[in-house]
Amino acid sequence: MGTTTRHLALLVGVAVLVLFVNLGTPPLWDRDEPRNAACAREMMERGDWVVPTFNGELRVLKPVMKYWLMISAYRLFGVNEFAARFWPAVFGVACAVATYLLGRRLFGPQAGLWAGLILLTNLQFAMAGHLAKIDTALTFFSLLALLIYVHAVFPRPGETPPATGPDTPLLARSWATWLLVYAATGLAILAKGLPGALPAAVIGMFLLIVRRPADAAAPATWWQRGVALVRPFAPGHFLATFWRMRPLTAVVVVLAVAGPWYALVGLRTDGAFLRGFFLDHHLGRAMEPLEQHSGPFLVYYLVTILLGFFPWSIFLTVLGIWAARQLRDGHPAKYACLFLACWVGVYVVLFSCAQTKLPSYITPCFPALAVLLGGLMADVCARSASVPRVWFRLALLGLVIAGVVAGVGLAVATWFVPVETAFAALGLVPLLGGAAALWLWRRDRDRDAVAAVAVSAVALVGLVFGVLMPRVGALQEQDDVCEQMFRPGAGVEVGHFGMLEPSWVFYAGEPIAPITLPGGATAPANRWKAAAVEVDRFFAGGPGRYVITADADWHYLEPFVPADVAIVTDAPRFLRPGRWLVIGRPAGVAAVTDRGR
Repeated sequence: MGTTTRHLALLVGVAVLVLFVNLGTPPLWDRDEPRNAACAREMMERGDWVVPTFNGELRVLKPVMKYWLMISAYRLFGVNEFAARFWPAVFGVACAVATYLLGRRLFGPQAGLWAGLILLTNLQFAMAGHLAKIDTALTFFSLLALLIYVHAVFPRPGETPPATGPDTPLLARSWATWLLVYAATGLAILAKGLPGALPAAVIGMFLLIVRRPADAAAPATWWQRGVALVRPFAPGHFLATFWRMRPLTAVVVVLAVAGPWYALVGLRTDGAFLRGFFLDHHLGRAMEPLEQHSGPFLVYYLVTILLGFFPWSIFLTVLGIWAARQLRDGHPAKYACLFLACWVGVYVVLFSCAQTKLPSYITPCFPALAVLLGGLMADVCARSASVPRVWFRLALLGLVIAGVVAGVGLAVATWFVPVETAFAALGLVPLLGGAAALWLWRRDRDRDAVAAVAVSAVALVGLVFGVLMPRVGALQEQDDVCEQMFRPGAGVEVGHFGMLEPSWVFYAGEPIAPITLPGGATAPANRWKAAAVEVDRFFAGGPGRYVITADADWHYLEPFVPADVAIVTDAPRFLRPGRWLVIGRPAGVAAVTDRGR
């Protein structure tokens, strides 16, 4: 077997271990997973490949790609949790392979192997590969666009760094290269909308820096340094670089790839999808924090990287020192590091400017972090990293401390989540891995020390997502209740008032009707009486009818409903305060299992 084959076999093996073990065991996690899964099922049952709906209503949050992927998995594996999560895990494997190829081209085969392993074994990316969402597909198509560009223009490791300036060879001149880059970008836009266009911004930012004319003299004063920082954005230089990136080709290719579905869904919904998607979920999220998802500028995503990239984030300080030294003039890896820094910077800065913030928004820049760190790890293994050894020792000590903190945190968490306290022992994984790495590092066994960190990372991610998450997921009860209520032949119809967990819709296998108040009944004094009338009217529609509501709403609703309407079953809301209730008439109580009120 050749080196590349061995590396890819190892990566795929680790990917299967950390992404596919117990993938379908936990129930779908509220709120996005069941919405996505139920939307795909509704489209499949209608035979509609264009208009996404959830619970019978138009769903404008995301484009159609994830629903197409889920439908294909449903046809292979049936409608279940594994099928809903199958393609995110597959794209997780694909991202690891593409990251290996990117690292191999920029820094060499060993760096590529480390980069792929690092991507698979950080907590945030592993989480993305376990959820019925679109983040790994978006990451893959964004990564693919940038990988195509890198393979077209970057020299191989060890070759002479290219010249910079307006005619730098780092600017792709082949029409075919740009066509492929923008085709991958179009697929990313079909996956998540305008954030899929950010690979072009990454390439543009990189070219603005490397195409600028050389300075006549190095900046000496703070004023000259400030001017040097903004020179890449000089209007003439900016427009010239923009034009050399073939924007007309970009528009034509992206419209050819993603445009047909956006046009069809706009026509089929009279523009409602496009208005909701682009105005509410693009412009709206940029202008104000939706659903209380906010955070401080830059700090939010720096903390996200610190926590989400764990355990590899312990090396971020070392990585910063190493990368700064690679960026020196004449260093063979200068432009590789600059390109990857632009990649991370574009995502972090742009999403920091948006008012709505979520950790998943910057997942597509994790391959860049992994490749940078892969380059550092390859240098460490080759004993050529130009960073004082004390920094590595401090980083490994940080892993030990993080293990202690994680163990204490998990022990405290078991007070609130009824799982075995033994799971606090997960903190031992980074603790022991860091301790072993420290011991090996002090004996100048650098390669073995890094391998100890990698082994602990694989073990940590595998235990968290293969063992802990299924145990926590087992605490969810709504899927069991739904299986009883909606079993074949039960003849049950369910409505909801005041609350609806999206997982109910998925596990019910059919829409759950909303019970709404009539107009003019919103005053506090009349609301509950009017609500009781609507609930009773729903029950009057036939036998075998039930209503899902919250315990807080039932407290006010109970005095107004007929005396024969009672709680059929109830259970605590998963990891949230309060309880959800199923209310109905005693004649139909046998249709629902009493959950031990």
